[in-house]
Amino acid sequence: WICIPDVGVRFSLGPPMKFDLLKGDTISTLLVWGLVVAAALYAANRGLFWQGVRESGTLFQDVFIRIAGALILAGFLQILVPSELIGKLLGHEAGWRGIVIGWLLGIFAPGGPFVSFPILAVLLAKGASLAPIFAFLTSWSLLGIFRILTWELPFFGWKVVVARILISFWIPLLVGFLTRFFIHR
Repeated sequence: WICIPDVGVRFSLGPPMKFDLLKGDTISTLLVWGLVVAAALYAANRGLFWQGVRESGTLFQDVFIRIAGALILAGFLQILVPSELIGKLLGHEAGWRGIVIGWLLGIFAPGGPFVSFPILAVLLAKGASLAPIFAFLTSWSLLGIFRILTWELPFFGWKVVVARILISFWIPLLVGFLTRFFIHR
């Protein structure tokens, strides 16, 4: 539910949306466009086409390994971590503590969306509320320590990185609290 205080407006977000990349028209659309690009490239330059096939294979192997690892981890989380614990730490009843936990987990979460999104989907399914999940996503995007150390410091230097962190440090908490306030789920 979204509730705008002092106005009395209340409406439902509806059931959780399910997005399945491997069902429906999405995969067929991607395949058709991929085949169109491949056919055009093959007609224009066969050497470049085969180079693209090799690069695609390498990328597929890299991405497949990451996705497989994340899905295996997410599957074990479903089995090993009780829903009661997720509800206690990240559920609606966790309140501000759940938002802080989501914020901190996002800062120290390794990997990209291949790793984080399947895990977050499991946490949501096991009782985490949206506020800690939004705090996680925002802190992972703004404050992810591995990205900062790997990319930002080498490119921008410590002065720029520290300034950006000081400005954006509290944004994930704000997002979490606003989510808790407006979306009761």
